[in-house]
Parts: sequence; C-alpha cells; structure tokens
Amino acid sequence: MILKTDRLTLRLPEQSDAKAIQLALTDYDVVKMLQVVPYPYSLEMAHEFIALTHEEWNRNASYIASVIGPSGLVGVAGAHHWNETERQIELGYWLGRNSWGFGYATEAAGAVCTFAFEHWPIDKIIASVFDDNPGSKRVVEKLGFKETGQHTIYSVGRGAEVSATLYKLERC
Repeated sequence: MILKTDRLTLRLPEQSDAKAIQLALTDYDVVKMLQVVPYPYSLEMAHEFIALTHEEWNRNASYIASVIGPSGLVGVAGAHHWNETERQIELGYWLGRNSWGFGYATEAAGAVCTFAFEHWPIDKIIASVFDDNPGSKRVVEKLGFKETGQHTIYSVGRGAEVSATLYKLERC
C-alpha cells in the first residue's frame, strides 16, 4: 500500500530502509519521545521491525509506513493497535532530527489518518503524546485531534514512566 502527499511517499518499509531507520534511531532525542523503541537501537532491531510491519499488514492489524521525502527516508508513520471492540486505531509517527520543522510529520500523519478512516471500520483514531513533546502536540492538534485526558506511558527508550496526553480524532 502506497500513500502519496504533496511532498512525501508512504509505503511499507523495505529491508533496504533498515540502515536509515537504525541511523535515525541512534539519536536519543528521537527515541526518548517514543513508547516502544529501545535505546540504543541496532540494525538487527530495524530488520526485525520491518518484518513485523509486513506481518501486521498481512493480518490487517496495522499500517506502518516508511516516510520518504525529497532526500530519502525521513521517518516512520502509521496506524496500529486496531481495536475492533472500541472501533479505534492508534496513530504513531517519528521523524529523524534532520527532518524536523518542515511539516513532514503533519503531512504524513494526516495521510495515515485519512487512510485509516477509509481502510478500517473505525469511529476514532487515538494518539498519546508525551507531555515534554510540544512538536507532536502541535501535529495532532493541527490534524483536529482533541485532548481527552492525561495518563502515563512506559517509554522503553527512557526506561521510565512518562506523563502523556491522550488525544482522539473522531470520524466526521
């Protein structure tokens, strides 16, 4: 499945993306804003992650995409944790530091949200944003997500519980 925006292409990750993913995730400032990514992050982990994205896509459980910009891979974005009972899916994304500040996160996350509402029988998309990540808060708010509460999430990279805000975007 390939999604295109004005400046980006989103596609299932390929094993050839592993080195770029691993390189971006050697930056602790990227990893510390993520829930399940360990630090340090190895090339083997990147290869395993890519294989998992294909397994989950084949089970219709998620869509995790490499985000390709004008200069190559800029990050990853997707929808995961599809919950049939709650009729929801969760948005997730990250960008390598060199791609911050260009609007790529909003563009990629917006494409994923549109796809998720078209692909799954869901009523809402949720997102959890660490409270010390104002850039991500701006992304979800620009996309129309509304704050629904506070909670804590364990961050594997930090090795600690982190305060976070929960957001939701409901189907129009």
